[in-house]
Amino acid sequence: MLALKSKPQAMDVPKSKAFKGARSASEVDNSFWVMEQYFRAMNIEDDVTKVNTIPMYFTDAALLWWRRRSTNVRRGGTEIGTCEEF
Repeated sequence: MLALKSKPQAMDVPKSKAFKGARSASEVDNSFWVMEQYFRAMNIEDDVTKVNTIPMYFTDAALLWWRRRSTNVRRGGTEIGTCEEF
């Protein structure tokens, strides 16, 4: 007997590793690719949620950059509103 519909199962999705701010294009690309896979697995489609989640994985130079960027936004600078703008 075949099941017509499978029940959604809770999935333990591993979280992304911290991004330290490497300047290697492949490392940056890989980090964002892993984050995108995480968002897909968690059914996160909203760009605002993605943009607010990504910085939680920043450390070192990347975190410093984000803190400066956030300060500039509070002073009237342009916000990052989509993943594309990252």
